[in-house]
Amino acid sequence: MGKKSRLKKERKQEKPEKIAKPGGSQKHILVYLLLLLLVTSLVYWRSLDNDFVNLDDNEHVYENPNITSLNMANIKAMFTGSRMGNWIPLTELSFALDYHFQGMEPYGFHLTNLVLHLLNTLLVFWLLLLLSGNSLLALLSALIFALHPMHVESVAWITERKDVLYAFFYLAALICWVKGRVLKKRGLLYLTMLLYLLALCSKSMAVTLPLVLIIYDVFFEQKQLKKVIADKIPFFILAAGVVYITFKSTYSSTTPYAELNIIERLVTANYAFWFYHLKMLLPFKLSAIYPYPQDINQAIPLYYYLSLLLSGGLVWQLTAIGKSHKTLLFWFWFYLLTILPVLHLLPLAGGAITCDRFTYIPGIGVYMVLLYLINQKFSLTKSKYIIILIIAGYAFLSWQRIGVWKNGVVLHTDIIERYPQIELPYINRGKAYGERGEHGKAIADFSSAIQVKPGSADAYNNRGNEYGDLKQYDKGIADLDKALELRPGFVEAYNNRAHLYMNAGRYAEAEADFNTALKMQPDYASGWYNRGNLYRKTGEYDKAIADYDQAVKLDPGMIDAYNNRGTAYSMSGRHQEAIRDFGLALQGQPDNVSFLNNRGNAWKDLGDSQKALQDFNLAIKINPGYANAYHNRAVVYYSLDRIEAAENDINKVKELGGYVNPAFQKALLEKKENNGISQ
Repeated sequence: MGKKSRLKKERKQEKPEKIAKPGGSQKHILVYLLLLLLVTSLVYWRSLDNDFVNLDDNEHVYENPNITSLNMANIKAMFTGSRMGNWIPLTELSFALDYHFQGMEPYGFHLTNLVLHLLNTLLVFWLLLLLSGNSLLALLSALIFALHPMHVESVAWITERKDVLYAFFYLAALICWVKGRVLKKRGLLYLTMLLYLLALCSKSMAVTLPLVLIIYDVFFEQKQLKKVIADKIPFFILAAGVVYITFKSTYSSTTPYAELNIIERLVTANYAFWFYHLKMLLPFKLSAIYPYPQDINQAIPLYYYLSLLLSGGLVWQLTAIGKSHKTLLFWFWFYLLTILPVLHLLPLAGGAITCDRFTYIPGIGVYMVLLYLINQKFSLTKSKYIIILIIAGYAFLSWQRIGVWKNGVVLHTDIIERYPQIELPYINRGKAYGERGEHGKAIADFSSAIQVKPGSADAYNNRGNEYGDLKQYDKGIADLDKALELRPGFVEAYNNRAHLYMNAGRYAEAEADFNTALKMQPDYASGWYNRGNLYRKTGEYDKAIADYDQAVKLDPGMIDAYNNRGTAYSMSGRHQEAIRDFGLALQGQPDNVSFLNNRGNAWKDLGDSQKALQDFNLAIKINPGYANAYHNRAVVYYSLDRIEAAENDINKVKELGGYVNPAFQKALLEKKENNGISQ
């Protein structure tokens, strides 16, 4: 009898955990939600004053032609192409919507990131309330998610719209799956599939969702593994497609990982696994870049191997736990499965072994394990004030970290302070200084990069460009020669040296370099565009037009190519075709006063004074300090015999410090005297 009773008791203890009903009154839950929104907004409001940073923001946002117009050509390009090796069509589309409504102002992009982070915080609270039935646990976990310093990178960095957007659909999909299972509604399960597709279109890291659904069904729904795998097949099919696209785009044989064998990759992956644990607990000395050890291809550092001891201890603990703590096991597997794609078991492109942003979703598993253990040992009710104090510390560190993302100079300075021995942050800060016109500081940074790594072709390439901007062409060409000596197939360096040759008036050498670049990389749209500029400069307009044709064929979003082809058409007397091209350029940048000025000139040359005046007037309305538009409008007024208006515009040009054509000024004065207009 005693033995039978013990067996019944053991079976009762081993009974799988069910989802508890949400704890806390509706009033309390509403207060928690408002608290989450308020506290998160207070900490992250600072990010709205941040600028773009030249750490991928240029490629994804302010130099991305796909987002400048919501036309079908651009949308098609988003879904059929990749951006820096990532297939992220929905993320790009969200950038295009920001640009459509806010223009190219960083405030609008930052605001969208913040709103998505706020929504994700609420979704985390909802999900954890569903899974735990404990509103205090859900609140504390959601607060950590909202305010943890490692998540600043995902929110304050505009490029990482990928994270906050995919997380929104990922969390919503997981909630739909849980609700669908609990309420027995298949419609919610189908909705999960749709949300999963949207998550995949935002960032490929969403591929892990089917695995998370499997462990949910096993641990919470007590379903057999074979059954739960079978009904995830449609999810795996979607995931397989995205994995293929991502692997094809980002696989690289040139990363430090490429030369490591499988054992060495497992060791480094294990180190990364524990690195994230440590930083989640003690988020100090965070960095936008955690570089590979410099000698990783010669010898893996000893402390990488020592981290294997931690994994051995973890396996022992998990074995000891067995099936008695299913909630704990679920969250451990949640963390492991969601972080797995970024542990670099495959040599994907990238110069960092770990990244803060990779913890945005996986981190939920870490804090849930910790809070679960605290609740088991001490109870959350007794420990909540200590936990809240820790969260307050996280909030302060996040507020500080947001300031690091203020702009490119501040960000890369922070990286240099952490890792002065690597050349990349010097190069990036040099580029940031260059964008600000601070060429001396830019050259100093590129020189520092060369000092750190004498064989850096990228540093010589960038320093050469800066010398070119200062019109020190001989120095610039010498640096580009060195870049090509270090990397003979450096297409960008050939293109840049050709550009300097062109500006120095050495047209034959420029053409030879452009030809070499295009022979090496026939699909190099910038090469065709720049050679077109050379031919336009030398008066070979037919050749220029042919090169611009090739440039826009390869990159339909290259707005400047349409504008410059329009200029070549104008110089050839083909004004209708010029007007068409200027119109195409203006579709992408409707407020570009230079494009409006050029089209106004084409209308003027075609003899349509009224349309010319419309373009010049609009250019002046957009930028009242644009002297060229006043000058060209004066020419039209002169042709219409509106001498006083023409004279007013020329006076405005002089006031603005612009150039006045002496021949036109003389003709205007003579016509004024002939018409008897007094001085």
